[in-house]
Amino acid sequence: MEKNRYQGEFTVVRSENKNGRDLVHEVDIDHYISTLVAKEMHKDWPLEALKAQAVAARTYALYKQQTRQKDDSGQYFDLENSEKDQVSGSMDDVNANTYRAAYLTQGEVLLSNKKEISPAFYHSKCGGKTHLPEQVWGNPVAGYQPVECPFCKNKGQPTWKTQLSFSKVASTLVKIALGSKTARNQTATFRNFFILPHKQDDQEIYFKFNDQIFKARKAQIRIFLGREKIPSHNFTLELGSSLAVFRGEGLGHGVGLCQIGALELAKLGYNYRDWE
Repeated sequence: MEKNRYQGEFTVVRSENKNGRDLVHEVDIDHYISTLVAKEMHKDWPLEALKAQAVAARTYALYKQQTRQKDDSGQYFDLENSEKDQVSGSMDDVNANTYRAAYLTQGEVLLSNKKEISPAFYHSKCGGKTHLPEQVWGNPVAGYQPVECPFCKNKGQPTWKTQLSFSKVASTLVKIALGSKTARNQTATFRNFFILPHKQDDQEIYFKFNDQIFKARKAQIRIFLGREKIPSHNFTLELGSSLAVFRGEGLGHGVGLCQIGALELAKLGYNYRDWE
């Protein structure tokens, strides 16, 4: 059985309002960041890329700490150790690179123009251009602007392709547009449903169903069909009589720091502050 070593203290917390227990790990923020960099990025990547990740992760962690202290959820922790928030590791995940990335950026966070901490998001590969939070999740976040990212463009897997059944994809888009209850009595066929022209970096797909125009956000399509099947928001959709074909670029939601882009910039000799 694998055994991991951890720094800090653990507390088992039981809530009166739910079953089960929460295991709460209290740890120094910079040690937390050093283990997180090893899990959220590759620990053997160039130091400047890891430092960019450290600053983004610290900013996100402090933002969540501030907001959780103000809410009334009754939670005894600041962040969840999962993809819902951020993934951290154990002492055995840390190496000299991740330790240096955390402590050489000690205290550094990203601030909006109003000098406020906003959640700093990051993802694996944007595919050429980053997105705004409101384009992906529907709500604006201060401090963001979309930027061109040529550095990740042809790195790793350049493109991806996913094929699903026509009926599954068409019924999913109808469900997104009309709601599950209304869509229950609707049947999409190759005769009454088709996709309108769109581009890969559009954040919505418009379609015609029973002679009416509807739209579905790509972020919702990924949620309904599965992020493992639709790896990013940069895609086009083509429908055949039996198959729906998704073609796209990138990996992840595309908001904030592009990790592959950061890797390539570090390889070119850029300092982590050069792409703030």
